[in-house]
Amino acid sequence: MDSVVLFDKTCTECSEVITRSYSTSFSLGISLLNKKYSTAIYSLYGYLRFADEIVDTFVDEDRKYLLDKFKKDTYEAIETKISTNPVLHSFQLVVHRHGIGRDLIDAFLHSMTMDLELKAFDETQYKEYIYGSAGVVGLMCLRVFCEGDEEMYQHLKLPASKLGSAFQKVNFLRDMKSDYEERGRVYFPGVDFVRFDESSKKMIERDIEEDFNVGHEGINKLPEGARSGVRLAYIYYNKLFQRIKRLPPQSITQKRIRISNFQKCLILLSEKCLYLVLNILIISCPFLCSFESRINYVSKWYALFPSIFLSAVFFIIWDVVFTKMKVWKFNSRYLIGYKFLGLPVEEWLFFFTVPYSCVFIYESLNYLFPQNILQPLAKPFFYFLIPGIIGMGLIGSDKVYTWVNSLLAVAMILTHLFMFGERFLGKFLMALMVHYVPFTVCNGILCGGISLEEPVVLYNKQAILNYRIVKNIPVEDTIYSMTLLLMNVSLFEWFQT
Repeated sequence: MDSVVLFDKTCTECSEVITRSYSTSFSLGISLLNKKYSTAIYSLYGYLRFADEIVDTFVDEDRKYLLDKFKKDTYEAIETKISTNPVLHSFQLVVHRHGIGRDLIDAFLHSMTMDLELKAFDETQYKEYIYGSAGVVGLMCLRVFCEGDEEMYQHLKLPASKLGSAFQKVNFLRDMKSDYEERGRVYFPGVDFVRFDESSKKMIERDIEEDFNVGHEGINKLPEGARSGVRLAYIYYNKLFQRIKRLPPQSITQKRIRISNFQKCLILLSEKCLYLVLNILIISCPFLCSFESRINYVSKWYALFPSIFLSAVFFIIWDVVFTKMKVWKFNSRYLIGYKFLGLPVEEWLFFFTVPYSCVFIYESLNYLFPQNILQPLAKPFFYFLIPGIIGMGLIGSDKVYTWVNSLLAVAMILTHLFMFGERFLGKFLMALMVHYVPFTVCNGILCGGISLEEPVVLYNKQAILNYRIVKNIPVEDTIYSMTLLLMNVSLFEWFQT
């Protein structure tokens, strides 16, 4: 490796260490950024953090001298494009690579000077400080995310600045006690720490909510590789803010409000790992119950696993083709980011976890109801269902998911009847009915109908009928799920014969 490249890399890694040491929340957010963004954001954070440490931590030192020297060294590093201070060197690299303007740096350093000079802020000073200490941080990050796209930068300037401001104001509320007791500082204009009351708190909260609302509008307009990390930071700070809102003013002046590391991890899991976690939840109970002696599902694995494998091959090919045809796509917000043949790894897992669990339902019901009580209803049900599915296909003959789904469903029913006649129809019908309960929950999550801002799977409206059932599920998915279950049950029974 070239020595200069090694030096640059080492300096950037120093900033990453600083970030991870000082802020778990920002570290989690940055970890979700695309690599082309994350290294630059680490460098920004390292620089901003060290400047903040000068004014807040070294109370027994000559902080004005230290800050003046830090400013001088900053501008010298930018001018000469090199510094033996790794934090300054990595910062100047980002400044030059991403076109971060001198005006943003000046505003930030001016706000650090204000921290040394002021203990209370009037409205003008407060706005000036917020812009310099937080608004420009959002704008620096935006410069990185836009990668030279000036039109995008101008379009997102206000949301980026407002989001940074919202984060900072939440910090002010959270740290109100330590700022006053350790530094004698109150940032909010017109607020008396000793007499901090509900009306003052509500006024501050309204201001923060306005910033959050404007900032949130810009997140989905960011480049895809930046969206998840920024959104995670937004969710974290918004949850912290909601917690603060529920507390009386006295609690804020008596203790520092925080989100535990465990809760931060849960926030991460609910975002980037949601589809993966859903797969784990789908299979966890059936897998653990597989060893239950009465059902003895584990003894059927010899037939189950080949069935799942063959079914997975068929449905994955279908999935790959339809993904390439843009019939549906997957929301990167909820994915860990690894793909194969264009499908996220979570989607691959889906075709193993869901069949395993569905056949488990089938086997469990066979144990609980050995009499096959739905057998008399099964034949008329499916003979009635086939024309209904054909009708759906005809209605949606110009909708590729609708007619392909209908065609394959009818073909699967007829194949099952050819292989087994009516022998397993009653058992399958009962499993089908029961499986629609977890299906509604899982597909409701995937389609964005249950507790999600956005769907995990996004359907092309030109490819479906757009008739939605419970929790925003396309009606075609009910037929798709039936086909998946029937194929696995048919293969499962065939391998047992």
